Amino acid sequence: MKNRFLILIVVFFVVAAPSVALGNAAQLLEKCKVAIVATTNPSELENMGFSSGADIGFCLGYLRGMSDYATSAAQLDPDGLKGIKSCRPPGVDNDQLARVLIKFLEGNPQFLHFGMISTTAKALNQAFPCE
Repeated sequence: MKNRFLILIVVFFVVAAPSVALGNAAQLLEKCKVAIVATTNPSELENMGFSSGADIGFCLGYLRGMSDYATSAAQLDPDGLKGIKSCRPPGVDNDQLARVLIKFLEGNPQFLHFGMISTTAKALNQAFPCE
């Protein structure tokens, strides 16, 4: 049963991702809050709707991809991209990335209307600065 549910989540995410990819930080915040609920209390997954599974996958996948890019950019160009690169230490998992974004946006609501890319880069840059 769980395998079928996961397959449905992946299929929905692949189909729905292009339509939500241009959202703002407020939309990403809501998706990441759902992800934290699910990772903190996995039994809640059964009570969440199908779209919640897509939200979880989108949040965690998006943040991991952005974090991988920002960390790689820092390694490739140590003197450039100062405002958007970050140096994520080893061992940071997707749950922690979601918590970083949530904390940043709840503490800086002026960024909620900004795009996902710039806001995520800023949150990661502040949480994991390169020294």
